Amino acid sequence: MIKGLQRRVLAVLRTIGRLVISPRPPRATGGYGLASRGALILLFLIGFVVSWLAHPAVGVGIMIVAVLALFQFFALQYRGALLRPATVAWLLVVAAVLGVMIGLVWSGWDGRDGAAGDVLVMATLVASAIVLAIVRWLFLLIFGPHHPESTLSDPDDSPSLWFWVGAVEATGATVVARLAADVDADSIVVEYAPDDDGPRAGSLTIRPDSDRFARFELTDLAADRRYGIRIEARRMNDPVGAVTGSFTTFPPAGEPASLTMAFGSCMSTGSKGWVFDTIARLEPRIFVVTGDLHYENLTSRRRERFLEAYDRVHASAPLGRLFHSTPMAYIWDDHDFGDNDSDHSSPSKEAAQSAYRQAVPSYVDPDGSGAIHQEFTIGRVRVVITDNRSERGATSGHLIEPAAEAWLVDRITDPTSPVVVWVSPTPWIGDRKDSDNWSAYAEQRKRIATAIGDRCANLLMVSGDAHMIAIDDGERTGYAGDGSGFPVLHAAALDRLGSVKGGPFSHGKYPGAGQFGLVTVVDRYHEIDIELSGRNWTGAEVVRHSFTIAVAAAQEATP
Repeated sequence: MIKGLQRRVLAVLRTIGRLVISPRPPRATGGYGLASRGALILLFLIGFVVSWLAHPAVGVGIMIVAVLALFQFFALQYRGALLRPATVAWLLVVAAVLGVMIGLVWSGWDGRDGAAGDVLVMATLVASAIVLAIVRWLFLLIFGPHHPESTLSDPDDSPSLWFWVGAVEATGATVVARLAADVDADSIVVEYAPDDDGPRAGSLTIRPDSDRFARFELTDLAADRRYGIRIEARRMNDPVGAVTGSFTTFPPAGEPASLTMAFGSCMSTGSKGWVFDTIARLEPRIFVVTGDLHYENLTSRRRERFLEAYDRVHASAPLGRLFHSTPMAYIWDDHDFGDNDSDHSSPSKEAAQSAYRQAVPSYVDPDGSGAIHQEFTIGRVRVVITDNRSERGATSGHLIEPAAEAWLVDRITDPTSPVVVWVSPTPWIGDRKDSDNWSAYAEQRKRIATAIGDRCANLLMVSGDAHMIAIDDGERTGYAGDGSGFPVLHAAALDRLGSVKGGPFSHGKYPGAGQFGLVTVVDRYHEIDIELSGRNWTGAEVVRHSFTIAVAAAQEATP
C-alpha cells in the first residue's frame, strides 16, 4: 500500500515537472489528472500563503509558476475543446481570478501602491492569454490534423451508438456496439442480411452490459458475401436510435482468392483525416490497425479510462464510416497500451487488456487474459499479429514472451500456408540497441530469423510505429546471417507528424501523415502475385514493390 502511494505521488510530481519545464505540452497526464490539477492549485495556494506570512517575492514566484503550469494542464485536459471560444473565455476568467489574487499579494506589500498591483494583474492576464495562444498553436501543430480532413460532412445528430465489425471469417463475424452515455436503452438489436437477398439473414437482441456494450456473434453466414447491417437501440421495444453499415465475409480458408488488405498505424485520437475516406473508397477486405489507434498515453489502472478512449476514437465520423463498411483487426502499440515506450511493467497493462477484450471484436478469446496475439486466414493468406507490448521485457531480452516466440515461429513457418503476413507493430530493421524497436532485442530477432531461415520465401511483414512509408525487398531483413530475408512494408502515419526510425530500406523512407499501406494479392493458383504499396491520403502511390510466390504442391488447394 505504501509503495502504491509512493508511486502515485511520484507520478503526480512527474506530471507537474513535465508541465513546468517541458518546451511543449506533453500529450497526456496519465491516470493522475485530477490529482495533478489539485496539486497545482495547492501549490498556488501555498505561494499565496507564503507571500503573506513569509516572503512576498518567493510567494509570487511560486504562484506564477503554478499558474503557467496549470494552464498547460488545462490545455491537455480540454484538448480539442481548447479550440472553442467559450472554453478559451472560461479559462481567461480563471486567469483573471488568479491574477487578482497575485495582484492582491503584490499590492499588500509594505511600500507598494495599488497601481503596481493592477499592473501585475493585467500582466498576468496578458501572460495567460499568450500562454493559451501558444499552447493552442502547439496543440494544432502537434496533436491536430497533419493532412487535410475529410471532405464528407459529419452527421447532423450525435450518434446514439457506435460499432465496429471484426473477427470476420468465411461463415462468421463479431459485432461490438456501445451506447452513447446519454441514450436510455434496455436492448440493442442487430439485423443483418446479404445484399443479394439470399439466405442466412437474421437478427439478434442483447441487453447491454453495465458499460453499455453489446457483443454479437454472427454465425452460419455465407462465405465471400456482402452483408448489410443495422444496429438499433431500443427502450421498451421502441427504437431510440440506429446506425447502419455493411461488411463482407472472407472467402473460404485454403481456397484461392484475390484480395486487398489495408494497413495503417499512428493517428491522433479521434482524427477526422481524409485518409480514412480514401481507404474506405478502395474497399479493402480488411483494415488492420497496427498500433496507436489513439494517443491517450494512459497509465491508469482504471479500465473505464480505456473504454472512454475508444469512445473518443469512434467520435470521428470519417473513421466511423470506415469501420461501418470494412471489417477491422487491431493491435496496440505503446501510446494506446500505456505511456510512450511502455512495456509489461506499465501500470495500465491489466486495464488495457481488459478493456480491449470488452470493446474490440478480435480473434482472441474475449473471456481470456494476457497478451493479444492473433491470427486469421483469408483465402490462402494467413495473417499473424503479435502483441509487442503486453509482455515486452517480462523475460530478459524478449520483446515477445518465449511462448509467443515459439507460437510465432510455428505459425509463420507452417508449410501449408502459401502466403504469411506477419503484422508487427514494432519496426524490424535497424541496429540501435537503445531504441524501441526490434533492434533493442537483437538476440531474439536473430533467433527468430534463424528459425525462419530459408522458409521465408512466402513471408512478408507489415510494421508500424515510425511515422513513415517504407519498403524493403528483403535485402536488409535477414538477421540470421545466411542472407535470407523477407519483404517489409512499413505503413504509417495515418494522422501524425512524420518521423523516421530504423532502416535502411531498399526502396527508401517517406515520412509524413495521411499515409497507409496496401497489400494486394492476386492468386493464380500455382503462383501468387503480391504487391506492396505505400499510399498517401489521396490514394496516390508513394512507393511500390511487387514479387511472386510459387505455390508448392503441399500448399495447393483442390481446384
